[in-house]
Amino acid sequence: PLYPTLRYDPQRSFAPVSMTNLTSNLLVVNPDLKVNSVAELAELARRRPGELTFSSSGNGTTSHLAGEMFKTAAHADIRHIPYKGTSGAINDFLAGRISMMIDTSSNFIEQVRQGKVRALAVTSRQRLAALPDVPSMSETPGFEDYEVSLWSGVLAPADTPRPVIDRLNADIKAVMTSPRMVERMAGYGIQTTHSTPEAFAERIRVDTAKWARIIEQSGARAD
Repeated sequence: PLYPTLRYDPQRSFAPVSMTNLTSNLLVVNPDLKVNSVAELAELARRRPGELTFSSSGNGTTSHLAGEMFKTAAHADIRHIPYKGTSGAINDFLAGRISMMIDTSSNFIEQVRQGKVRALAVTSRQRLAALPDVPSMSETPGFEDYEVSLWSGVLAPADTPRPVIDRLNADIKAVMTSPRMVERMAGYGIQTTHSTPEAFAERIRVDTAKWARIIEQSGARAD
């Protein structure tokens, strides 16, 4: 397990209320790396095993696991460089000391627009409205099953009465579907959303199983 000493059960200790937003990771490379697509990056990594690097905000984080997923799909050896937090990972990447990153899209949208980094793909199934010309990773042959969508949501204690859950759910829906909230979040590459408690519980179940496989394959452990 990623957290062998966790003192609660991520699924049984909480009652899902609603998802609130969705976003994607973004695969970005340093402009000095002469690749313009996911396929070209994968080919380069296979030709130069162990030479390319990807940074993350720490062992076991989504940026780390998304990179491990890429390595598996690309059949390539790319060295993972973990940092103690996002800022260090991004700063070294922007300074040209790291070949690539797969991290939250909102961290890079402005840098992509300014030409400071090159975006090769988003990791969600759908392209981002904020970067409509950047393809989804799944559009690349060999990466059809690659999908990493990051979500946020609201959880309550497991014994919360259903009427309370339903009231919270309705209030969250009113906020997250308001035009002002939708427009403001879209500017950061974030899609506001709402779900039933049951749909949120299923999303947690499916994602837990998916990441468990990646953790087992990569041997990832949180710091």
